[in-house]
Amino acid sequence: METLLADAQLQRRDLAGFVQTGPTGRWHAHFFEVNRAPRFDRASAYGHRLDRPSGDGERFDPGVAKRVTLVRYGGRRTIHGFAGLTEGPAEARREAALQMAEWDGYLK
Repeated sequence: METLLADAQLQRRDLAGFVQTGPTGRWHAHFFEVNRAPRFDRASAYGHRLDRPSGDGERFDPGVAKRVTLVRYGGRRTIHGFAGLTEGPAEARREAALQMAEWDGYLK
């Protein structure tokens, strides 16, 4: 399948910078809520996803650390699913989601 873009220069908005993460699995989700095993600054990743096209992802192999680029969720920034830590408007749920992440062992 070939993807054609109207403009070769895509503007990247609201970059979160880089997050150093450890291994495990593959995902394209609310980065804050990926499984408990990877160690990274989850609070900084809150409300962000991988900077990849829809349907694409990033592979994380055991024992291999890598840097990834994250971007903020757009639109209404309402996040549902994943690990169930956010479940609603990202900004309104931030403190509760961080507390749940701590209780559930995501923040170590």
